[in-house]
Amino acid sequence: MKKTLFLCVLLGEYDGVKAFSCISNTLVAFILAMFSALLFYAVYNNHRQLMMPWLFTTILIACTRDVYMLIRSFFYASAGTWLGVLYVTAMVMQITLGMYLWWVVYGFYHELKDKENEKRKKDLLVGNSSTNPATSDPV
Repeated sequence: MKKTLFLCVLLGEYDGVKAFSCISNTLVAFILAMFSALLFYAVYNNHRQLMMPWLFTTILIACTRDVYMLIRSFFYASAGTWLGVLYVTAMVMQITLGMYLWWVVYGFYHELKDKENEKRKKDLLVGNSSTNPATSDPV
């Protein structure tokens, strides 16, 4: 009969590596969930600054995950089984999809940045024309 992690910790029959892995995975999942909620809010309200935590955290997690998966794929591929080929294929598909989705959000971030820059330039032009006596209408 399998015991839950909490029960094993209480009874003192736990593996430290498994406990650390479980806790760190839960923490990373919670952080990603929070930043994903922040990303949805940022996209809905066009706040590009609120997209940065998701972009930064996601790229860091993706890089570490991809290195881990690459190392692990060598072990599966060296076995020469169909499982190794399937694992490597799934790894390549996951990395490609993750990079594409990250790039879409990054592109939207820069689109919002360009819109803000255009708005600033327009505001500066409107502000300069109203305060410049040479271009304003005489009263």
